[in-house]
Amino acid sequence: MKSSPEGIVTSSRHEKAISSNCEKEHALLLVLRFVLPLLLLPLLVLCTPSEEEASTGQEASSPPSQPLPEQEPDGRGPLRLMLSCYMDGHLEPCGCASAQSGGLDRRAFWLNSHKASYDTLLEGGNLVSGHTPFEELKLMTILQVLGSNMGYPLLPLGHTDLELGAELLLDFDEAFGPPFIATDLRDKEGKPPFKTFGIVKAGSKEGYKLLVMSLIGHLDGEKPKKEGLSLQAPREAIAQALHAAGKRGENYDLAVVFSNSGGARLGRELARTVPGLDLVLCTDSPEDNAQSKYESFALRHEDGSRRIQRVLFVGGRGKTMLRWTGVPAKDGSWITQKAEKIRLGQPTADPEVRDVLLDFKRSLPEEGILEQMAEQRPARDGYKYVGNASCAECHPAAAKVWAKTKHAHAWESLVERGKRDHWPVTQHPECVSCHVVGYGEKSGFITITKSKHLKDVGCESCHGPGSRHTQFWEKEAATLDGTEYELAKQKGLMPKIGFNRCFHCHTLEQSPGFLPQERWKQIEHK
Repeated sequence: MKSSPEGIVTSSRHEKAISSNCEKEHALLLVLRFVLPLLLLPLLVLCTPSEEEASTGQEASSPPSQPLPEQEPDGRGPLRLMLSCYMDGHLEPCGCASAQSGGLDRRAFWLNSHKASYDTLLEGGNLVSGHTPFEELKLMTILQVLGSNMGYPLLPLGHTDLELGAELLLDFDEAFGPPFIATDLRDKEGKPPFKTFGIVKAGSKEGYKLLVMSLIGHLDGEKPKKEGLSLQAPREAIAQALHAAGKRGENYDLAVVFSNSGGARLGRELARTVPGLDLVLCTDSPEDNAQSKYESFALRHEDGSRRIQRVLFVGGRGKTMLRWTGVPAKDGSWITQKAEKIRLGQPTADPEVRDVLLDFKRSLPEEGILEQMAEQRPARDGYKYVGNASCAECHPAAAKVWAKTKHAHAWESLVERGKRDHWPVTQHPECVSCHVVGYGEKSGFITITKSKHLKDVGCESCHGPGSRHTQFWEKEAATLDGTEYELAKQKGLMPKIGFNRCFHCHTLEQSPGFLPQERWKQIEHK
């Protein structure tokens, strides 16, 4: 998809005390997710169930003591925006549990099935989660799917995208369809390396024009990690983009800005204080945006009028979309008629996008991604992983218990899934990390050929790298006895662990219903 230098784009469319806290938080999440819905089931039956849930808009004035001004429609028809954000490298659910939401293939199916229910598509920044070879490969896939398969007109950039480096992003911007938008980013010469805004035509009847902007930075002026780049203050960057875009009503009808850092705090601040905006979209993290609601603020503009500006909280990681419907008001602002959360939980997937994702996964061995992503960070406490065989020499009873658990067959489960699903699951870093010992850390698992002794969920997956422990007992402990032995013993013991270690892999999404106290009985050892 091509765009003009002015940014015109045409489209039809995120130890005990710690352990105790983790247990309480996980239990609370389970109650909220499973028990509460059962209690509310009688009420839900009285309503019309749907994958589309209307969110409650919270009307707030700024300052709070002043009521919001009345808004009167100007008679034109509605505009319907389909919004999503903060993909964070989540191309699809991991598949560890049923009833998981999200996935680009599911999104494509829903959009193709509901083309008449929206006017254009907008995705926020933070498409990937950082600078690794794996995220680069993901971004190529994301750009292909969002641009070629789904027809997104432009793509805002966020701070995690910027970690890939401006040079690589510029290459991708040139090679793939939708242009990148970065309103506040500047190079070492003070010039914007990407378009600071885009104008998207939407709505076949009314022909509305949307001014779309994207902020990478925070209110406090956080500096990008990449050398030679800087971030303008949000207010200054927005003011420049609004000025460059031209006159409202002629060059554009609706001004939208994605706030990709700072979460709800920055979103509300922009809506309260920066004139000329209609919608501020918060996309920083799924925690900030879990409610998918909106808030309204009245702001006095240069002409003396008080007009309403709104902040929308859009869910993250591709699990939901938010469909916003609004109509223009006579005072130049926009009236929000509805904000609906659409959960992508249906099992049906678009076959073309599903094949693109399958090609991505099948390319992992050829790209050598698994080995490239190994040993990226130091092991815990700077020690080394030694493998279960070293542990079993002195702890045979514990080793026998372990051998009878599912942890001892974690790698085999990946192999079997690969056979069933017809792609190399054992080459996918995000799958491998929870089925081996120490993947991603120095001395941890690399590949099955280079570090077979670290396959499966072993002793050190929970207890941490054991080199200090084994070295102590092999060299020093043999020469000690009595009091000296007891004192020295404390130095050689592995650190105490709590159930918080379990939640590194047994997350609410990957292991719904996981209760560590119950599962501990299955692996209990001394």
